[in-house]
Amino acid sequence: MSQAKTTDITSRRRFLAGAAVAVLAGTPALAAAEPIDPIFATIEAHKAARAEFVRCSEAEPASSWDPGWAEYEDGLDRSMAAEHAAAIDLLNVQPTTLAGLLALLRHAVDYDTEGLGFPEAIHSSDERDIERSWQFYLIENAAAALADRVAA
Repeated sequence: MSQAKTTDITSRRRFLAGAAVAVLAGTPALAAAEPIDPIFATIEAHKAARAEFVRCSEAEPASSWDPGWAEYEDGLDRSMAAEHAAAIDLLNVQPTTLAGLLALLRHAVDYDTEGLGFPEAIHSSDERDIERSWQFYLIENAAAALADRVAA
């Protein structure tokens, strides 16, 4: 009976597992030491506001002559305002972790369907006195979060 010849070949799976261990070994207590990032709750609040807006928009009466039309429009206006406010909160809460920053960016991509997911023009509330897109302020928030991480 002949012996099977073994060759030491590093598989892709073994390589990736080793890389993951190497990364984790370099930051042993980092994940456990980080507090919960407030951006996660802000993202969930925006998701809830968006779901309420969608629910309200899907309840449109068959005709503007329908007796419930005014109530429908009021509910739609309120839910749209709540979603807008929640979208602004996403810009005002700075992620404190890389996981939070990644979650914010993924949420922004997921919710910006057809380019209509977020407010179009937002006026700054600081001394710059500028009007820019929601995405501009998102990038600004992300850059500030990264700068804080690099400085730490």
